Formats: sequence, structure tokens, C-alpha cells
Amino acid sequence: MGAAKQLYVKRSHFVTLDEAKENTQVHMKNGGSYNALKGELIATNLEGDQMVITQKQKEDYIPVPMSELSDLKAKMAKGYMEMGDINLEISEAFHHAENEAETTTNSLVNGEYKEY
Repeated sequence: MGAAKQLYVKRSHFVTLDEAKENTQVHMKNGGSYNALKGELIATNLEGDQMVITQKQKEDYIPVPMSELSDLKAKMAKGYMEMGDINLEISEAFHHAENEAETTTNSLVNGEYKEY
């Protein structure tokens, strides 16, 4: 997993902010997804939930230096960020499998599926 990312706080919750390097989809825990455009920020909270914010909205977030957190809280924050990365990987794998299943089902229903 690498070094801890910069934490930001907005009101009562911590998030990490990653800039979208290209247009991408952000997947939610409920199975939905939405687009993040290149240059927008993807905010991930400590539970792995994601949302898209604009560069202008970043002003509402206050950076929190990791050194200001106690050792235990810093370890917990790092662990939550790592869990968020794992949740994202699982969500992307699920999304890929769901798309594959839908494509196969459509092929079967339309009679296009041919077993070799």
C-alpha cells in the first residue's frame, strides 16, 4: 500500500482527495456509479465511500497534517485509507464481473452466443 496520503477534513469527517487523471467512473457501495471528469477530485472517506468534488470545492476542505494525530489515530487513519483502497478494488472487480455477466446474458438471449 505505500505511504499515508494527505488527510483533509470537512466538518466531522476525514477524506483523502485524489485528482482524476482521466475521465473515470466512481462506484458506490450500493452498486451505482457516476462519472468523474479529468481534473475533478475524488474524495474518499475513511469508510471507503467516494464522491466527486470540483477544484473550487476543495477550498471547503482543510488539510490535516498526519503529525497532529496521535500515533493510534494516525495508524487508524492509515488503516481506513488502506481499507478504502481495498474496497475500491473489490468494487471495480464486482463491476467488471457484473458487466461480463450482463454481456453474456444478452448474447444468450439474443442467440448470439456460440460455444467453441
